[in-house]
Amino acid sequence: MYYVLGLDIGTSGTKAILYSSVGDKMAESYQSYPLLNPKNGYAEQDAKLWYDATIYCIKNIVDMNIVSPDLIKGIGLSGQMHGLVMLDEKLTLLHNSIIWCDTRAEAECEYINSSMKDYADYTLNPAIAAFTLPSLLWVKNNLAEVYANIDKILLPKDYVNFMLTGNFTTDVSDASGTGMLDVGKRQWSNEILNHFDIDINWLPQVFESCEVVGDITNNIASLTGLTTDTVVVAGAGDQAAAGLGNGIIHDGEVSMSLGSSGVVFASLDKPNRDEKGRVQTFCHAMPNTWHVMGVTQSACLSLSWFKKNFAKDISYKELDRLAYGIALGSEGLLFLPYLQGERTPHLDNDIRASFIGLSITHKLGHLYRSVLEGVAFSMRDCITVIENIGVLIGDITVSGGGAKSDVWLSIISNITKKTLISRESAESGARGVAILACVGAGVYDDIISASTSFLNDNTTYNNPQQEDSAMADNLYLLYSQLYSLLKDNNRNLAKIR
Repeated sequence: MYYVLGLDIGTSGTKAILYSSVGDKMAESYQSYPLLNPKNGYAEQDAKLWYDATIYCIKNIVDMNIVSPDLIKGIGLSGQMHGLVMLDEKLTLLHNSIIWCDTRAEAECEYINSSMKDYADYTLNPAIAAFTLPSLLWVKNNLAEVYANIDKILLPKDYVNFMLTGNFTTDVSDASGTGMLDVGKRQWSNEILNHFDIDINWLPQVFESCEVVGDITNNIASLTGLTTDTVVVAGAGDQAAAGLGNGIIHDGEVSMSLGSSGVVFASLDKPNRDEKGRVQTFCHAMPNTWHVMGVTQSACLSLSWFKKNFAKDISYKELDRLAYGIALGSEGLLFLPYLQGERTPHLDNDIRASFIGLSITHKLGHLYRSVLEGVAFSMRDCITVIENIGVLIGDITVSGGGAKSDVWLSIISNITKKTLISRESAESGARGVAILACVGAGVYDDIISASTSFLNDNTTYNNPQQEDSAMADNLYLLYSQLYSLLKDNNRNLAKIR
């Protein structure tokens, strides 16, 4: 029996999981780190903390002595997408990483989309503030000294892969979210790089997700207790990894990820572009496949924000109990989950969250339930747009931290009117890259055979309740109208901020 490590370099922390080659979860370790918000709309992290957390988690698992280190044959990394990591010629970090939920580069997005009319023909998406290219141009326009010293640009998980192997690499799924990849051809776009004067030597070599990008270095072996025969694969962006970990590998299969952000993810045999830019089309972690995804900026982030500010001493389990006792609609209360702007379907960095219909009769349980429902309505937005571009959505496999809440899954099923399939293991991102590591290490010949062995856990189903169907539609109609009604007010408030 051989073993692999799947690591997820997330926004809140890094998790490492040790899997057997037949998908059994053997051990796990987690290390958190802070999110920095130096100004409104800014979101940064110290990339070194991702590396430190990775070393801590791997060493912690090795020190458990569950398996011999020489039986751990491969490492796969999943990571938060889009983040900009900049290194100088000495390979020293130049600045905190500007990460996926940062919205400072709105002017740069407008410049990209207006100055290169065929930009989206290559990327299959308009530039949005989360992407790496707008952040890079923001640095050029605002931090000239930092920009002048750039020698390499990496994405979050690719920086960790560089630290593990010494090699500058990325994979097609993560590179898709930079705004510099020709997504159809699965390679850097010379047209985009030339237009915006980006040196291609700054960028890492692009691999398919299951390809080996190096062995761990002697230093990493010494720090972690692994052997230098441990291979590292290119890995995948968090959503492609989660899709793979959920078994979403064939055309039309769909998953929903409930993490800091919320994502509806559909696998495609051919690229399918939304001309309005409401959903994004990227390369999948499966060779020669793509995916389309709709993104809710603040999913579990809305829950953690609410708990931190209004229910600090109350557990999520107790909050779920309070919400469970309230009917769909929260007794006339709606929540718009736009704490950090929105991506699907509005692409609006200025829109902000709101409680609508709040009265003196509403209590803590009503507010919390309305937050759960508000995110569910936003997920229905994602489903609606994907269906509108011709993707048929049936049952949806759900994962992420939010998938552990039976109450929330019931709410989402009722509001989206979709059957949700949840697996016993919600750690789909780590499992997805563990599958990739098994292929890279030669344990399996291909991703499909590895996936078949790994996806052996129990599943449960949440079915929409017929009696809530009409109410869900009426509430969704009200929810959908509120964005337009509040748009101008939010823009005016943004000027005050």
